[in-house]
Amino acid sequence: MTQHDTCSLNWFLERDIDMFLAEELRVNPSFSKWFARHAAPDIILLHPATQTRVSVPENGSETDVLATFQRSDGGLHRIWIENKISAGLMPQQLERYIDRANAEIARGDCDSCSVVLFAPAAHRLPTPTGVASLSFEAAAKAIASDATDARLRYRAELLSRAAAYATPARQAQNMIDHEPHIIDWWDRAHAMVAHEFDGYFAPPRTRYMREMFFAPRTPDLPSYLRVDCKLRRGEVDLAFKNIAHDALHRALNELDAAPGRLVENPKSTALRITGLPSVSFSSDPEGSEVKAAFAAVKELLDFWRCNRSLFDALAAETRLSR
Repeated sequence: MTQHDTCSLNWFLERDIDMFLAEELRVNPSFSKWFARHAAPDIILLHPATQTRVSVPENGSETDVLATFQRSDGGLHRIWIENKISAGLMPQQLERYIDRANAEIARGDCDSCSVVLFAPAAHRLPTPTGVASLSFEAAAKAIASDATDARLRYRAELLSRAAAYATPARQAQNMIDHEPHIIDWWDRAHAMVAHEFDGYFAPPRTRYMREMFFAPRTPDLPSYLRVDCKLRRGEVDLAFKNIAHDALHRALNELDAAPGRLVENPKSTALRITGLPSVSFSSDPEGSEVKAAFAAVKELLDFWRCNRSLFDALAAETRLSR
């Protein structure tokens, strides 16, 4: 295989897989047939799909890919696809897919439906009855079966490379193989943090990250609390999970001035410090910009620790009221 036939991408988001499937199911009859045979083995479909859509919202949830096929008897069949690379499933996520599919049949929008979880083989996720599970690796093998087509060889390797992100260990190994400068950057940053903050932070769960977004921890961090450090944006959040903005606002009024400002997120309320220097992989990992971010995190956590009894009580009240 020549170099220009080879996929050299080494970093993937789920949106990349969404667009990959939307294209292949719509324009590649061979792959469309293979995919549908596993998703709907008892229905004869015509290929390729007549329509594919991505990020299809309904009632607060979203379908990654929705593919529509003509059936041999003239009806319509739809395949609802959830893609995962390394993230887990939300509670009842696939069950909601099944409910949406059944609702379409009941409305007469289509005649039959299938639900598919598409993920790397190493990323083992539970699937309810009625949901098919297909792996990136099996799909890559099916696409690569046409060895004469350079585009398909490229697409097959793309899926194989995406499968390398199924676990943190495989993500780290992929970076070691292809992006050693990222490994070096984080090694130096972690060494700086350990030295400058003298054991204040716990070792990171994921040591090497491709994005400037991670969650520093301390040994005593409770389950209701999370730290979001967004280095590129120059901001850090101390996020109180499932605690309403108004409740936290009232609690803070009882205390001396809190660091940062209170912001409301979809599933948390956070104290946020902004205006920090933006950090990228071109920044010095041992320099003042990175130190400033961790100093801001420490300021937020020290504030929480000084007032922990109040925040623990607020979290307990929230649990009891749910």
